[in-house]
Amino acid sequence: MTVDEEPRPFVYRPLAQAYTPHVTLLVRTSGSSADALRTIKEAVKAQDPGLAVFNVATLADATALALLPAQVAGNLLGALGILALLLAALGIYGVLSYIVRSRTREIGVRIAIGATPRAVAFMVVRQSLKWSVVGLSIGLISAGLLTRLLQRFLYGISPTDPLTFGIVTLLLVLVAFVAALIPAARASHLDPIVALKDL
Repeated sequence: MTVDEEPRPFVYRPLAQAYTPHVTLLVRTSGSSADALRTIKEAVKAQDPGLAVFNVATLADATALALLPAQVAGNLLGALGILALLLAALGIYGVLSYIVRSRTREIGVRIAIGATPRAVAFMVVRQSLKWSVVGLSIGLISAGLLTRLLQRFLYGISPTDPLTFGIVTLLLVLVAFVAALIPAARASHLDPIVALKDL
């Protein structure tokens, strides 16, 4: 049994018409599995003390093996997604730090002629978000095209789920914003005398 197998027709016949020495009993319960097992054994013993109850498993236990490949793939993709998010944040931070360092004189001139620290920080964050939006646009288009490859791993959700794409987009914008805060704070507290001394 696999999760992605095609549905097959089943016919259930009375035991008297199609006798088999092994019978599977499916029980729905709202209590704990230990209490349910004890109750089932008592009920079977009351019907026939010679019947044996064995291979008892919850639905989660019975389907665990069939769901294992999907769970492993999901966990692996989730871990890779978190790693990619961290690398994206470090990349944005590194690029913005480099841009702020390379524009030290320009920022020093801006501060010297009256730019407030808030305006300088806003300029750096705005530039970060502008490039992040460009990157997100390219990423969303690529993801929309590549999701067809992952369709067999998705259950109960479409490959182009708007809620998922929206949440991921907001998360990446938030990561870009947070990654831009340190270079923005560094730029806003830049001493114009130090920045302009080699000009």
